[in-house]
Amino acid sequence: MSKIQDNLLEIDEYSDRINIDLMYPRIRMTKKLTLGISDVRAASSIYISYDYERDGYRIGMDATKDDDGMLDVLEEDVEVAFIPAWNEPDNV
Repeated sequence: MSKIQDNLLEIDEYSDRINIDLMYPRIRMTKKLTLGISDVRAASSIYISYDYERDGYRIGMDATKDDDGMLDVLEEDVEVAFIPAWNEPDNV
């Protein structure tokens, strides 16, 4: 089951893979996808956007510091990876 509330799409499906397409992000307002996980294992969310100048996917995360069990955000959306748009032999 999936539901949308306050711009949050909650997916509760039994599938190995979920496909998401951002439709024409240069034209529409949605420019970035935030992917998080709700589980007993804590993990920071990642941000996925498309970098048209470099022609590929930009992955970002908040830079955080553990302050006695509370996470302090030091800097938002720091790039941690870049994935080229096409998996050509030179890219692997």
